[in-house]
Amino acid sequence: MIAEVPGGPERLDAAVTALAPAAHGTYPLTQDYLSAQDVAVVDRITSVSTATLVLSFFVAAASAGLTAAANVLDRRRVYGLMRLAGTPLKVLDRARIRETAIPLVVLAGGTLAAGVYGAHQLNELVGASFNTSGAIELAVCTAVGALAMFTAIGGSRPLLRRVTADREQSAD
Repeated sequence: MIAEVPGGPERLDAAVTALAPAAHGTYPLTQDYLSAQDVAVVDRITSVSTATLVLSFFVAAASAGLTAAANVLDRRRVYGLMRLAGTPLKVLDRARIRETAIPLVVLAGGTLAAGVYGAHQLNELVGASFNTSGAIELAVCTAVGALAMFTAIGGSRPLLRRVTADREQSAD
């Protein structure tokens, strides 16, 4: 790789220029030298893709947390009346988590599957092989993102507890 050459790319370019006349019609280039630009482009695309994925999970986590909290506030009367009727807080909390998490998991899973399929098709088009480190990075990023989203959804649990704590609900 060019980055591994002592003295950097400038020294390699100088060596290639100095050796070119001695090569008699062929250039003294290695495959690493010839593919350096492609490697740089792929590395840049990888970095941008990872950053986009991380940012998307942050936005999704914030959206999930806000949606869960907004649902609790919108349904505080219903939740309060259900608590007065004897519904355990645990049941209300599980229902609240499911109504936010299921659409989120379906949407995120579908988007992830579409992205993996698109990447697979692109790899086939350019003749690239499967990248194990990329798959591991995607799996780790997805797991951390899912954990962040479920943490954000769980963050509205104290709000549900507070909203349903008032035992004197009005009939309105």
